[in-house]
Amino acid sequence: MKRWAVSLLVCGLLLAAAPPARAEGWLEKLNHVVFDFNAAVSARVEPYLSGDTVPSVPDWLKEAASNMLVNLVNEPLTAGAFAIAGDGPRSWHAVKRFAINSTFGYLGAVDRAREWNLPRDQTDLGLALCSWKVPDGPYIVLPFAGPRTLRDAFADVIVANVMIYGALTPFIGFPPSAQSFIVVETLDVAATLAIARQIDGPPKAWHEDSYESVRDAYLYRRRISCAAAGG
Repeated sequence: MKRWAVSLLVCGLLLAAAPPARAEGWLEKLNHVVFDFNAAVSARVEPYLSGDTVPSVPDWLKEAASNMLVNLVNEPLTAGAFAIAGDGPRSWHAVKRFAINSTFGYLGAVDRAREWNLPRDQTDLGLALCSWKVPDGPYIVLPFAGPRTLRDAFADVIVANVMIYGALTPFIGFPPSAQSFIVVETLDVAATLAIARQIDGPPKAWHEDSYESVRDAYLYRRRISCAAAGG
């Protein structure tokens, strides 16, 4: 299918899903509710992560866990995103990193590929769609995952879940049990936050900022990243 035809199809789907102007009021209200929920969760969880409430997790263990998450989930998603964007060399770069770290790097706990002169080069599915000129759509806030545009949420929630479940189906079966569903969705949220940190930088705790400042900062960063991706 021609590139313009695919772009037109995806744009049509997003525009059809976008709320009309009269619905933007309830969407903003919903966003504020979810934002407040995320801020409350952030305020409760942060002391445990920082070590203020319980002994802090050793830095080497946190780094190893983050590396494994990025390798096992984000590297395949990055390879797929670059492929969707039509960037074969960078997609192959991610495939090589995944293969090296999954074998010689203990499933990615050690970033062996970086030691072998293959630095991390990550993108996400939202930016891949952006390179096809897919519009942002309305701004929304997802539980736990945080700020998104409709385009990015579609990529994170739908496409990423399909890829994760496709990879894990031989191990968890289909349809997944309730326990498997919770584990996979937790993994998906953690992977989404991990790759967001790689692309946008470490975010401040949600409860430290206002809804408007988080929204404006997110949309600004995505516009910059989208322009760099060719959108």
